[in-house]
Amino acid sequence: QNFAALPNLTQLEMVQNDLTSMKEICNFTSLTYLSLNENKIGPNLPTNFTALTNLKQLYLRANQLARFPGNILNKMAKYCF
Repeated sequence: QNFAALPNLTQLEMVQNDLTSMKEICNFTSLTYLSLNENKIGPNLPTNFTALTNLKQLYLRANQLARFPGNILNKMAKYCF
């Protein structure tokens, strides 16, 4: 699928898809909800993760993340790792 055709996407759930990166997903700056539980993302978040300025709910449980910048969590209503 070509996700570039969805510039105003606000919610995305891709659970159990064996994703190893979320670099392309970070281009969806309108996202408010993102669930990528049970993938293989890691060990770090991509540098463009900070572009997700509208993100309020983030779910990254059961991935391979080694670290997560705590200051990003301050603006989110819900998150789970």
